[in-house]
Amino acid sequence: MPGVTVVLKGTTTGVATGIAGDFVITLPKRDSLILVFSFVGMKTKEVKWKGETELTVVLEEEVNEMEEVVVTGYQVINRRKSTSAVSSVKMEDIMIPGVSTLDKMLEGQIPDLMVMTNSGESGVAPKIRIRGTSTLIGNREPLWVVDGVIVQDPVQISPDELNDPDYINRIGNAISGINPQDIERIDVLKDASATALYGTKAANGVIVITTKRGHVGEPQISYRGTATLKLRPRYSDWNIDLMSAKERLNVSRELAEAGYQYATSVTWVGYEKLLQELYNRTITYEEFEKQVAYLGEENTDWFKLLTRDAFSSSHTVSVTGGTEKIRYYSSVGINIEEDVVKPNLDRRYTGTLNLDMNFTSWLSASFNVNANTSKRKYYQEEIAPINYAYNTSRAIPAYTGEGKYSFYLIPSGYSYYDYNILNELENSSKRQEGSAVTFRANLDVKPWEWLKISTILSYSVANTDIEGYWGTKTYHAALIRRSADEAGADKTSGMPRGGELTVDKSKNKSYMFRLQADLNRYWGAEQQHNINASVGMETNSTKYDAYKNITRGYDPERGKQFIVVDPTVYTSYANWMSENVPVVTDNLSNMLSWYGSVSYSYGNWFTVNANIRYDGSNQFGERSNDKLLPIWSISFNYNVMEHFKGGQDWFDDLRLKMSYGYQGNMLDGQSPVAIISKKPYDDHYGEYVSSITTYPNPDLKWESTAMFNIGVDFQLFNGRLGGTVEYYSKKTSDMLYDYAVPTPTYVYKKIAANVGD
Repeated sequence: MPGVTVVLKGTTTGVATGIAGDFVITLPKRDSLILVFSFVGMKTKEVKWKGETELTVVLEEEVNEMEEVVVTGYQVINRRKSTSAVSSVKMEDIMIPGVSTLDKMLEGQIPDLMVMTNSGESGVAPKIRIRGTSTLIGNREPLWVVDGVIVQDPVQISPDELNDPDYINRIGNAISGINPQDIERIDVLKDASATALYGTKAANGVIVITTKRGHVGEPQISYRGTATLKLRPRYSDWNIDLMSAKERLNVSRELAEAGYQYATSVTWVGYEKLLQELYNRTITYEEFEKQVAYLGEENTDWFKLLTRDAFSSSHTVSVTGGTEKIRYYSSVGINIEEDVVKPNLDRRYTGTLNLDMNFTSWLSASFNVNANTSKRKYYQEEIAPINYAYNTSRAIPAYTGEGKYSFYLIPSGYSYYDYNILNELENSSKRQEGSAVTFRANLDVKPWEWLKISTILSYSVANTDIEGYWGTKTYHAALIRRSADEAGADKTSGMPRGGELTVDKSKNKSYMFRLQADLNRYWGAEQQHNINASVGMETNSTKYDAYKNITRGYDPERGKQFIVVDPTVYTSYANWMSENVPVVTDNLSNMLSWYGSVSYSYGNWFTVNANIRYDGSNQFGERSNDKLLPIWSISFNYNVMEHFKGGQDWFDDLRLKMSYGYQGNMLDGQSPVAIISKKPYDDHYGEYVSSITTYPNPDLKWESTAMFNIGVDFQLFNGRLGGTVEYYSKKTSDMLYDYAVPTPTYVYKKIAANVGD
């Protein structure tokens, strides 16, 4: 092996082995000397030299099982001394071909972690819950941490939308831009003891991601690729039990013969439409029978028209290597995910660079860059092709005999407008482009073996551009226009010409700085006492800017221009234009925190741990200094096996863990004082105006969550069987919720008086 360090024990005299593992070292004249052989990833070996002119030394690989440590983002803890509820998995154990994001791979892999997906579309972020929820109207998603740094969602989505079970998050979450091939391991922190150091943001649990690092040795180039073919739904599938056109017509006949009364707002289509025309005598009975027979033979295959067999692929090329002084890991990834629903397509490009540098035995540093860009296109949400295919009669034709779209009328108020889903898809679109880059730098100083001082500086920026379009030929445009076509637009029209364009742009910038000191000291006759402590401060800031605007009269076919109409003729459109103003968002959120953690261990018998953190936020305005929230936890770990050493053969390990902690949560949009929004100049009042956006809440507090956890870790039969059994209780107090002010209801009672009484 090249690069093995050979040192004379007790001195600084040493050399490194050559390409063939050979070395020459000059040694003092002694009867017996000890040489120490060390290499990254190998067990250090001591060899006694007795004057031989040649030595053959075999080094054994040092296999550090992931289960031996717990990574919390702030600390790396020996699992046998961990007092917290933490589940850990290797990325290679949960990797699923054809799944492009980590959050979906975690489904069913972690106890107490629930993944909910309400859409099968590509690129949709699922909802994740760890041990339920801790808030009613706040964000219920867990905190994502990558290499010790909290990562944020690219676009700020309101908790109301995120918590809505019907909301489909196409934008993505904090880790949508991370390539799963770059991940080494995942640790899920569940109880207060594990999450207390993250403060108020961690009441919903924490998912810690550790990325791959470089190794010592020659450069290694790796390629990993997957290809996936997803078959579209077919009426012949065993789980799709839908009627054919003839079966649907038979149902319609039975309803008609039974005298079924349809609602006046029903969409008249298919057999019902022909029956209505027959009753209105616009067609003869012979024409009715002829067209019914035609519908029975039509048997439209909506799944074939709206879906496709989708081919997706992902490719990752990584390069890793280095020396004992500097190690590197870099990768480039491409993921192309085609959805079975037309026209959905998701493209993502990722790049990662991790550098680890050991300058001296007491000074080291690391540097990380993670960048990604994505392009997506998909249909407008209200079209819903899959729902349409499942719920639409196959007796409805998609095309006329001339190959043109076959429209049917959908009622809206007192009017009917043409609809054909293929026309809607052709004349509408939605696209999203996003990019993000994160820089992280770590510097570790270790003046003594038992003390380490570390700093982390992180900066990230994410840009998202979403554009939605409805063409003038769509049903959506007809509703706004209040006319089937542009020729019929009048003064009541909200969009006389062209289509509707929605632009939503956002930029999210954040930085974080952390200074931390770690102490790990043993003492005693047998080194049985151990103190492991951390103390630090952290500051972070997030600047979020967004711009959203809806514009009507857009015509992309005429050079992407907007049509100008006479506002005196189209008064409804003019009124809408006067009230339609862009929405500009400009948010700044700052937080300053102090934290500390201390653990005492007595040999392998027990460990006692305590954590505390203070969070202060600018969201409390002028009262921020009075609203510091103490977040704390206490916990212990007791090794039952110390009482039964050599007394039994079943258990290899049996440990009891218990913890109790107190956390909090601060909801966005809340304030102890009134917030007034300055509005533009108002012609009606002849001056600038303002409005109250948030009413004062002088009693505003942090939401407080208390959690109790007790568990048992065990291993049986020489490690062949192991597991964890846990019980927890979680309770949130001072919880905020929305309520509607009741409208006064007046009840009138008519009292009848008996004559003569």
